[in-house]
Amino acid sequence: MMRSRTSSYTRRSSASPDGASEASRAVDSSFCDTVALPSDVRRLARGGRTTSAAGAWSRPGGVIVGPRSRVRGVPPGRGVINLEYQPTILFRLWVPNPLLLCNRVYQTTTLGVSVTLMLRNGRSREGAMVDIAISAGRIDSITPAAGCLGDGDEDLGGRAVLPLLVNGHAHLDKTFLGGPWQPHAAGSTVRERIEVEKRQRRLLDETALERAMLLAQRMVEFGTGTLRAHVDVDAEIGLSGVERMLAVQEAFRGLLDVQIVAFPQSGIRGQAGVADLLEEALRLGVTGVGGLDPISLDGDLDGHLDIVFDVARRYGADVDIHLHGVGAAAEAEYRAVAHRAGRLAGRVTMSHAFGLGTLSDDVRRAILDLLAENQVAVMTNGPAGPMPPVRELVDHGVPVFVGTDNIRDAWWPFGTGDVLETARNVAFQSSFYRDEDLRLALELVTDRAASALGLTRYGLAPGAPADLLVVNAANAAEAVAAPPVARDVMRGGTWVARTRVQVESSVTASATGATPAVPSASLSEPLSPVH
Repeated sequence: MMRSRTSSYTRRSSASPDGASEASRAVDSSFCDTVALPSDVRRLARGGRTTSAAGAWSRPGGVIVGPRSRVRGVPPGRGVINLEYQPTILFRLWVPNPLLLCNRVYQTTTLGVSVTLMLRNGRSREGAMVDIAISAGRIDSITPAAGCLGDGDEDLGGRAVLPLLVNGHAHLDKTFLGGPWQPHAAGSTVRERIEVEKRQRRLLDETALERAMLLAQRMVEFGTGTLRAHVDVDAEIGLSGVERMLAVQEAFRGLLDVQIVAFPQSGIRGQAGVADLLEEALRLGVTGVGGLDPISLDGDLDGHLDIVFDVARRYGADVDIHLHGVGAAAEAEYRAVAHRAGRLAGRVTMSHAFGLGTLSDDVRRAILDLLAENQVAVMTNGPAGPMPPVRELVDHGVPVFVGTDNIRDAWWPFGTGDVLETARNVAFQSSFYRDEDLRLALELVTDRAASALGLTRYGLAPGAPADLLVVNAANAAEAVAAPPVARDVMRGGTWVARTRVQVESSVTASATGATPAVPSASLSEPLSPVH
């Protein structure tokens, strides 16, 4: 079997190839600036084709905007021509002349084309057929499908339309993605594994930003719109990881909203200068402060948490603490976190909280009541061992959400960056089999995650930003049970990523009396992503 993957991905960039600088000047997205284009490009805009020593221009296609439909930012009756400069730079131009370069220059594999007014024949999470009207980057209406197509309408073909995914916990600064395969190096304790990771980090530090950027790109292509990234802060690396993640945040602005948590993975107490580094990270623009296993790592529950919460209160930051303990130590940590939430209620998260799956029934119910009372959220990634009882958390009113956590790094060799796959893992680990349970699993990476991370204007509703994910599924349950590979991702009314997979196969089989199978060459979904 031969499988190939074609993907359309758009990223804002001011980069341009040599020889194309006249046409590739980036301008602010709030206005269009007249551009003096080379004569060969002007000929191309009138329908020709040209080449030059610097590269080749081509005209992959255009959109004529009629009186009843609209391309975002272009008045009705005008046109859009997409000009491609090989190998990487594409431009969006208005016609007729003078030609105008709009928005920013995009470095892409193919240009993101602004959407038409109507998306027809989509499916809601429940499976109902709907039409979605979009104007000026926002959702105008969601109505029952009319069963017809007009000029400029896009037919979604019965695919499910979801809000963009929310990845509530990831470590982009650690990933090996994009580099040579790194065999897993085991450690018997958290402290040993931290030291193993530090040794690997020293060898790979030069490519850390490149790898983080690649993982962020993959997340966008999978349909993630918001990410909470935990970034190591310690005496050895200082704030270099934070500075790189701030660069990722800026590079993907408008495509991926990145919340950054300063994560003192090596501990706080007894680690000279780490508390000061947490404060400096917040002054640089980080919005969250983290912690890790105060009892087992620092041996000082109160001292560790006092520093974390004091810094968070003074800077108005979120708190998101890794807690891996079980038994009595876990209970003590959960109570201490909940009692400190106070004015930060609704902005405090316990990540992992494995111990919630190991406590006795009476103790667990008491802890859940305390977490609900103080609106302390719980993040899980569906680990193989003990994990929080998701349905019980929801029933008690405890905010709960999902994140991918580690992706191909020193802690964990698995993962692609697709948080929808993680939702499936959580559903599997939680024995979620019914449609209503699988819908809850989707909520853990959409609405519930958005609420826990404090997002506003989130979801599919009139007036909300046109940020959506289209997948080949009949409803939310199917999207979680078998996350589709082919996906269309829209941000602010513009398609920013479209992923397609083509399968070619010569495999055939038949059985007496069996209905002939659909030829496998027509399949569009492989068993797993192919990058």
